[in-house]
Amino acid sequence: MWSDRAVSVIGFPADRLLPTAAVALRLADEPHPYERLHAAAIEANWQAELSRNPHLFDGRTVLFSRVALLRDGRLVGDCHEVRYASLLHWRLARRTDLAAHLFAMALPVTADGAVLTVRMAPWTANAGQVYFAGGSLEPADFVGGVADVDANMQREVLEETGLDLAETPRQSDYRVLRTGSGVVLIRRYRLEQTAREIEARIRAFVAAEERPEIVEPVLIGSGAPRDPGLLPWVGRIVDWHFATPDVD
Repeated sequence: MWSDRAVSVIGFPADRLLPTAAVALRLADEPHPYERLHAAAIEANWQAELSRNPHLFDGRTVLFSRVALLRDGRLVGDCHEVRYASLLHWRLARRTDLAAHLFAMALPVTADGAVLTVRMAPWTANAGQVYFAGGSLEPADFVGGVADVDANMQREVLEETGLDLAETPRQSDYRVLRTGSGVVLIRRYRLEQTAREIEARIRAFVAAEERPEIVEPVLIGSGAPRDPGLLPWVGRIVDWHFATPDVD
């Protein structure tokens, strides 16, 4: 039930990469109270965002009202369908007592050990930033009211890079990290191609797209210098990967 008390809707500590063996994220039927409470401000902010970047699209996404990591290791949460404009407005406020953003991302590792990240295109909301190919959960990612997070990961990677991860070996469990941007859920995937081969494939895919979501792949090797555009929380996940490289 919605409450005015200043209590975080995220039920685990920040800045710790925690294991989770199972994920159960539910799409609620009712509107998110954040969208109702801030409708006017959301619309005003959206108009301001459009004036800066007219290529933005106000599609449908989800915003969470509860995210928790249970004692048995399950990640659970409740979310609500909202405008993308509502998510952008929430990003300015970062009020975790009102709402939370959770996004799922694949962590692809090449055959020779490099981690695949991407640089976002200038016309996107995160222009120039470098992180894993991925995006917010969408209503279409929910089957029977429950999120298929792997389908979301695979769809986003396919849309942004042209790589199909559907048959790619992946780690049995996930990791979850609470950051200043929200909650990120990751799963490692083991690619069969080398970093050079993956880079060539993605560059060819991007060149063929009329308006690609990314500019280029950014492959990170162990001990290599980090791109200035790499988001800090992505760097933390990359460090964790190289410290624990085994993928079952």
